[in-house]
Amino acid sequence: MTAARVKRGLPRAAPRSILNERHYDALERIQWARFLSTGQVRRSAPYPSDRTAQRGLRGLLDHRLVSAHLQGEALQRETVFTVTARGLEALAAAVRLEGPLPPPTRIPRPQKLRHALAIRDVFCAYLVAEREGHLDLVDFHFDSDLAGDARFQAAGLVPDAVVVTERGGGRTTAGIEVDLGTEPTRVLRDKFDRWRQILSAATVAAAAAPTTLIVTAARPTRRATIQRLVEDAGVGAVTKVVLATELPGLLRADVADAPTPPEARAAPEDAPVRFRVL
Repeated sequence: MTAARVKRGLPRAAPRSILNERHYDALERIQWARFLSTGQVRRSAPYPSDRTAQRGLRGLLDHRLVSAHLQGEALQRETVFTVTARGLEALAAAVRLEGPLPPPTRIPRPQKLRHALAIRDVFCAYLVAEREGHLDLVDFHFDSDLAGDARFQAAGLVPDAVVVTERGGGRTTAGIEVDLGTEPTRVLRDKFDRWRQILSAATVAAAAAPTTLIVTAARPTRRATIQRLVEDAGVGAVTKVVLATELPGLLRADVADAPTPPEARAAPEDAPVRFRVL
């Protein structure tokens, strides 16, 4: 690891910048997502260029409001930022964070960080779509928020994310699954069978669960496989499968009337429940 790279991740003894609203915007986005990479901060804040984003993050780092983390030994990858205890206090003082202050976030281990950052790419795409006026982002819940959520316990599933948006006076709650091509087909088939339970009319009426599902795929061949699996699971009519690079275009497009959710199908009684109680 180079000395220069280490130095960039450490705060200066005497901060040279004065905090402004853009600093707090970036700090708020990082805390909402729990952690973001440099490029994700730039897209979500937003900053007009990589250089201004780096200067803004340097200001937050010098004021010890964020911590910088390397992605394991992969020095060529972007730095990941989390909000410190001091940063949480600053957000609360600026009335940008309510309730008891949570503990500072610990980033996932390197084996899980790539997928976690891919989920945050989806989050940033929604923030950009809102900024461009295509939708109103009401809320975005990450997998760590959804562990133990009653809407998903019966199906034994923890979604990658759930997003609530408004457009044209209508509100939509969508499940998000981010596929990087690492899960076997049998795991995907089981996952979409569980999504059928969540998307069924009976479940929706009872627990305000998502009514649509968006799946992002890493490559075209994988997208074709996922499309076949969602069709086999009976949720093809309420699922959009797109390449990760196509998601911004999907969010800019007009949303048609919500299709009819699939009929409920009973789950096996011995289906394992995979969730973490909060």
